[in-house]
Amino acid sequence: MAAFPQSIHPGLLDERSPTSFRVLFGDFLTRSRSVDTAILRVRLSAVDLSARELRGIESLRVLVAEVNAQTVEGEAFALAMDPSKGENLTRVLNLLQTGVMEIRSAPLGGWGPRYRLCGQEADGENTPPRTR
Repeated sequence: MAAFPQSIHPGLLDERSPTSFRVLFGDFLTRSRSVDTAILRVRLSAVDLSARELRGIESLRVLVAEVNAQTVEGEAFALAMDPSKGENLTRVLNLLQTGVMEIRSAPLGGWGPRYRLCGQEADGENTPPRTR
């Protein structure tokens, strides 16, 4: 069994947790070089990755259970027309074009992933996210 660094404490995160998933995920991104994660579907309009959070990311791999190209294209077009959301779309496109982000689809009938995060901090340690 893997040992956790003393600053890391595994815990359960749900809707009653004092710190939201988004805050913890952002903190995790800031401290990581590589991230592997699985999600149910791509919703470009919900992507809000900041430049600060992505500054040290060298690899961001996303496994998606459901992908609808027509829906993704429609969302991308709508985001490109919205000045307040265009920056996030540009950031995602840049990650894809540079090869930092990979999105793969694994449509396995009935498979519904739960968030699983794996990453590597600058010191080379593989660590799970920490809860506060």
